[in-house]
Amino acid sequence: MRGHKPDITCGSQRSYGVLTIALALFAALLLSGCPKRPPQKRLPPRAKLPPKEVREPVKAPEEVATPERAASERLVEKGIAMLDEGGFQRAANLFRDAVNIDTTNGVAYYYLAFARSRLDEREVALGLLDKAEALLSYDEDWVKRIDELRAELGAEGTGQVVPSPIDEAF
Repeated sequence: MRGHKPDITCGSQRSYGVLTIALALFAALLLSGCPKRPPQKRLPPRAKLPPKEVREPVKAPEEVATPERAASERLVEKGIAMLDEGGFQRAANLFRDAVNIDTTNGVAYYYLAFARSRLDEREVALGLLDKAEALLSYDEDWVKRIDELRAELGAEGTGQVVPSPIDEAF
């Protein structure tokens, strides 16, 4: 045993190897336990409003363009043409369809009331005029036309011009 030197490196290499593996496992456990942050999404830049002078004026409900309003107005035009020909029932059906498509179309309610008045349906016509007036009360010309038809039917109108609900919001 004299010439034999103890191998110190063998044991220490093994302890370094075990220590390295332990540290690697510890680091893997530590990193796997951390919640990952989702990538940050960039928000789109905020849209800037044009200056007040350039903005479109607020339109009355009657003037708002929607597909429903466009379809309803086309039916009203067809109904008016039918009234000119004396087809009150067919015109009333067209106006009823226009109202069903766009329940805020006061003009359609007015013409439906007109057609119903020509079909001797006075009470129905007066109810429809009330609805038309509620929707068109911001427009003096329409209030006047509604009152004239009411007078023709033997009822009195209010004659009041009421601001549009959009005007009241501002």
